Formats: sequence, structure tokens, C-alpha cells
Amino acid sequence: MRASLALVASATLIVGCKKEEGFEPAVTAMDAPSASAVIVDPSVGSGSVLIPVRVTNSYGVAVANLTGEVTLSFAGEALDDSTATLALDPWGYGEVELSSTTPQEVIVTVTNASTGGSGGTGSAYITGGADLSTGFFPGWLAQSAADEVIALNGGLLMREGGTLTWQAFEAGSPTRQVAAFPDLTGLTVGDIDEDGAEDVVVWRGAEVHLLRGRPGGGLGYKVGYEAEATVRGVAIGRFDSVLSADVAILYSDDSVGGVQLLSGDGVWGFEPTEPRELFFDFWGASAGDWDNDGRDELAMLASDEDGMGVVYRYELGDAGWATAGITLADDLDRPMRPGSRVLPGVDITGDGLQELLVVGVPPDTTGQQPLAMYTFASGTKVYELSWGSFAVTPSDVSGDGTADLVVTEHDPDVLRIISVDTDDGQLINRTAGDIPPTQSVAVADTDGEDLPEILLHDGAVIYGLPGERDEEVEARWKTRSEGSVLFGGLAAAGPVLTVEIDGSAGTELLLARTISGVVALQVLDVVSDEEGGFKFTGSTAGRIDVDGGASGAATALDLAYCDGVLYALISDGGTTLYAATPDGVEGLDLVAQLDVSASAIACGDGATFGAVVVLGGGEVAAYDASLALIGQTSVSTSAEDVAVATLSGSGPEIVTCETPGCSLLAADLDLDGFDEVIEGGDAPTITGWASSWSLPLGGVPTLGDFDGDGLDDVLFTDISTGRIAIHLSLVGAVAPARVQHTRRSIAGPALLADGDGDEIREVFMLEVSGGLYMSRPSTSVTE
Repeated sequence: MRASLALVASATLIVGCKKEEGFEPAVTAMDAPSASAVIVDPSVGSGSVLIPVRVTNSYGVAVANLTGEVTLSFAGEALDDSTATLALDPWGYGEVELSSTTPQEVIVTVTNASTGGSGGTGSAYITGGADLSTGFFPGWLAQSAADEVIALNGGLLMREGGTLTWQAFEAGSPTRQVAAFPDLTGLTVGDIDEDGAEDVVVWRGAEVHLLRGRPGGGLGYKVGYEAEATVRGVAIGRFDSVLSADVAILYSDDSVGGVQLLSGDGVWGFEPTEPRELFFDFWGASAGDWDNDGRDELAMLASDEDGMGVVYRYELGDAGWATAGITLADDLDRPMRPGSRVLPGVDITGDGLQELLVVGVPPDTTGQQPLAMYTFASGTKVYELSWGSFAVTPSDVSGDGTADLVVTEHDPDVLRIISVDTDDGQLINRTAGDIPPTQSVAVADTDGEDLPEILLHDGAVIYGLPGERDEEVEARWKTRSEGSVLFGGLAAAGPVLTVEIDGSAGTELLLARTISGVVALQVLDVVSDEEGGFKFTGSTAGRIDVDGGASGAATALDLAYCDGVLYALISDGGTTLYAATPDGVEGLDLVAQLDVSASAIACGDGATFGAVVVLGGGEVAAYDASLALIGQTSVSTSAEDVAVATLSGSGPEIVTCETPGCSLLAADLDLDGFDEVIEGGDAPTITGWASSWSLPLGGVPTLGDFDGDGLDDVLFTDISTGRIAIHLSLVGAVAPARVQHTRRSIAGPALLADGDGDEIREVFMLEVSGGLYMSRPSTSVTE
């Protein structure tokens, strides 16, 4: 067994000398790339929209400190302006506000740019209604394979390869690309210029690029350096006596290696100091004030002679870089391997001294991923854990002034918080709840409420778990209730419809449910209870039993409510189509039932395609309200779902989808007299307005006026994850997705309905055991 801790005291110094004494820096400044393009970033707003424009270089980063102006033109309806001219801020960004009473997509075109760079076009989306909250967890659209997710300057910075995107915390904000390097090896953040906004340093090959963070989002390019060998790690810290932020660069190749300090002046001026030659195989670096002397030291993770991990600590004195007295050699049963990393110093134990965190790499197939915490005060290992694989970030989520470790463990998928016990100083590892499979974790206060949110990336979206103080232990973080309630006695046997039957405010449910062991169709009235929640009322006498002689065996395959008639496709050993009319909220009156061979139904047009159409076996049959056959149309035998849509002046027609697992809706989203076709599934689309949109987040589509502007909006619910993507309808378009996450195991899509009669819609979702989740309440956050 290798020694767990090697204590190495060294007085060896490399004497520093000034440039005039002849030393050569290990890095050289690169020529700053010039302006090459003018980008109009996507934007969304209710009634008005703030349109961001940036002039970028060949790396896709805004060019800082440009002079000149950019002129824009706007194409849309009832706009308050048709053109605008704007100057750029020091980051290379400009903004202009545009208003309209018409919800629409506005095409923004760059018509002139004296700043340099070729002009482009972009879209601004003006929505028409109030900004509503479902009460569920907020979410943000993510890059599917994001290598890192970092809370940065009021939003989330995501890295996938060399592409950096940023999205504001504000609900419904679009994702904006802020950099596009050919590839990146690494990224670190820190406030280099002490303006309150976090800056970003990226590196690739032998290059290091320093990017200035912009309050409110975005990055401006400042300076780039090229090292004499491959850059292995970068750390931001206050290493020298000037005490403004510096940048330390580790570089190594076969015959060259060392550390180069760029001594900062606080206003983006950097002076290279004499480099220290170090012939290590570096893996990474971090900064921390581990001896609590007010100046940072540099921790360098490198390979020892056996190819295993070792941490060296160096500090910068008047005579140059020197070892700081303690070297850590790891002794885990699962030793560090290339790809392991060291995190910036944080105080986790609450003793006023920062600890060093070493995170190993996940196993390829089996084995454990290690996490070790060290203190340089004594050179001892404070804490050690391992799981199959995990993501980790240090942050003070509990609000007690001491950092916690937020860990998302994989397989099983569990959220853990490791924090110090304020009574005895021991570290406690506690489970904070089950979570969906998660790629990465971050922490940020996105809503200004109580404690920060824990942000989880599930591979498609990032969603926040709002925090609050545990009532039993005040210094502990726990998930704040997201405002949903569960009615567990529904016992639904298939999908649920929310409808308005009696013309009064409020909602009714139409469904098949198990009542005393028998599956029946029933109507239930949704009403508010005395405690501000919901309850259901209905007459079991007014039900329609659909078991077909096999008690409890029937299920509803599909439901449709068309012109006051409920159509239910029931699997009961065969397949039976039922037609029934609600008798107010007292029950259902059976109109007819018919044995069919079918898999899906949809409302007809009331004329050519009757009251209801039925899909099965490559045929679509149309029936009237009494289930008398009107006619049949042949379709593909691969058709999975059906709808009737008016796509042109030629009248209604049958449309189907064939992608396995797809589902289909047709609706006139902008009330122009023609339908749009919404296809759900793994490859969702909206087709209409002489175009087709491929959407980023799939699921089962439903319709409802989410923002109260009189237009039906489109919701896609991913039942496997509990994620809801909401596209607000505009005139001739839909807005980009805004995301909500239920963090629930659900069995049906999100349905919008006014459950309590206050003219604000709630979200209803079927739960896996047959109950019903309801948001409580949906509230308008704007007047």
C-alpha cells in the first residue's frame, strides 16, 4: 500500500527576476480577433421585449470596447417602432425595447453596423398574456450533453465541448449562445476585475482566453495567451502582494512544464512573472487560502512516478514560486486517475480554514468514484466518500455561513447534502431525497426566496429544487413544497379529460375509474375545499359500467369530448367505443356503444367526418353522435394517432402520425381560421403557417390557455420525467419553450383547467397509482 500522506517540506526557491533581467515568460499574448458578425440573440417578453444584440469575433464572443452603432429593422404587426439604432456597452452588447399589442414573432434584421462585422437576423417573441406560475419547479432548457453547468451572473452557463450558452433565471428566457470555440479543454470562473460579475477563463490546446462576465448575462472577449506547451489547468486567485486577481496557468508536454502567473492589476492588465519550471504530468489546478494568511496558494493535481495522483501546494513569495511545505499523496482504495480534479478552496468544516476537495473520475463500468477532502493545516484527510458515480458542488445551501457539499449520486439516484454539525463539528452525510437521473448539479438563488435552489441537469432540462430551512434542524436545507396536492382516491383507469360542462366557472373531470372493483365512466365536479385545496364530487348512480363482464379488467385507451358528447375507447377484452352525454354534473347518459377494432379516437368536424373518427388497422372510420357509420378513409397501416384538421380552404381532412409512440392534436392556435397540427413524441413538431417547427422537448401534447390571452397554448409533457414544456401561442408562430418540472412520477400529461373558478387555470396530471396531482394554486405574477 502506498503511503496515504507524504509530508514534504522544501525551502527550495526559484529566484524571481524581472523582465529587464532577461527571463522569458512561458506565455505570449495573442492578437485579439476582430469583429466578424453582428448577432441578434433570441428574446421573449410579455407585451414588450428587450432585444439583445452583440458584435462577435471568430470565437463567437462579443468584442469588448467597440465604438460605433448598430441599426436594426423590425418586421411585424402593430409595432411601436420599425427601426432602431443602438450603441454598444463595454462588453460589446446593445439592447433595444420593442412593444406591441399583438402576440407575435418579430423578425429583427441588422441593416447597418459601423462597429464592424456582417449583419444577421434573429427573432423576438412578444407574448400577449400574463406571466403565470404553475407552482411547480422552475426549469431551463439545457444542452443535452452539457459538460458543465455553472450559475453565472443571474443565469446558467452551460458548456458542451467548445460551445457556451447562457440562459437567464427568469421564467421563459431563451437560451443564448455566448461563445463557440472549436473545442475546449477546461473552464473556470472568478471575479477577475472585482466588478461583482463573475468572469470566465477557458483553455484549449496551448491557448488561454480571458472573457469578461456581463451583469445580466453574456461574455466580452478581453485577452488571449498562448503557452509554450499544452495548458493543463488554470486557477484564478490572489497569489501576489498586489491582492488583485491573478491567473495561474499550468502547462506541460514531454520536455516542457511549469506554472506561469499572470499578475493582474484589477482592470484587465496582466504582467507575466517569471515562470517556475515543474516537470509534472499535470491534471488540474485550483486556488485557495489554505493557511489563512490572506493570500491564495496554488494546488496542483499531477501524476506521480507511478502514474497515480498527487497534490502539490505552491505559494508565491518575493523570490518566486516555492513549495508550501505539504504535499498530499492519495491512498484511496480507488486511487485518483487522469481526469480527476481539484476544486477551489472552501471552508466546509467550519474551522475558519479552507479545505481542498479532490474529485476522482467515474468508473468506466464497475467500481467506485472517490471524493476526498483534505486540510493543509495538518496535511490530513478530513473526509472520504465514494459512490458508483456522482456529481458534486460545494455551496452554502443551508445559509449558516459554512459551505456544504451538494452531491447527486447515480444508481440509485439520490440527492445528498454533506454539512458540518454545528454542535460537535462532525460532518454529516444525509439524504435529501430521490431525484431523476442527473448529469450535473449547481446551486443558485434563482427566485430570491429563503434558501438557494439546487439545480439538477437531467440531460434535457435543468430544473431547480427550491430550498427552505428544516423546521427540526434550522441549519439544514430541505426541498420547499412546490405547491401541488394529490388526490389519491381517484383510481383512474386510463386518461382523464378536464372540461367545462355546466357553463359555470370551474372544471369537471371525465374519466374511467375503478369504483368498488368495477371500472366505470363517470363525471366529477372539481370544487375548492375549506382549506384552499380541491375536492371532487359526483354521483356514482350516474356512472356507466364498462367492464364488459371482466370486473376491474377494463381500461380507457383514449377519450374525446366533442360538442357536448364524451367518446371513450375502452379495452375490455376487445375494444368498445362508448358515446355518452353528461347530465350536468350528476352523471352520464349512455347514447350508444359499438364494438370496434381501434387504437385512437379524435373529434370529427361535425359534417364530412362526423362527430368522432376512429383509427384502426390502416382505416379511419367516421361516426355520428349515435355511433352510426358515416364513412371510411384508408391511411397508412403504421399510423399511430389521428386528427381532423382544416389546413386550407379545401376544408377539413384526416391527418395521422406514424412515428412510434407519437400523439396528434389539431387546433387553430391563433384563430386565423386554419388549424395547426401538433405532433408529440420523441420528435415533436408543430406544422402550420406554411412552415414546420421541430421542437427541443418532446412528450404528450395538450392544449390550454396558459397565459390567459385567449389563445390556446401548447404543452408537451414528458411522462417519464415529469417535465412540462410550454409553448405560448402567437399570431403565426409559437414562442420558445418555457419549462416546469413536477419531480413527480406521473402517468398522464399536464391538463390546464380552472379548478376553483377564479379564472386562473391550474395544472392537473394523472399520477401513476391512479390519483391526480393538481397545482395549488396557479397564480398570476403580473397585474
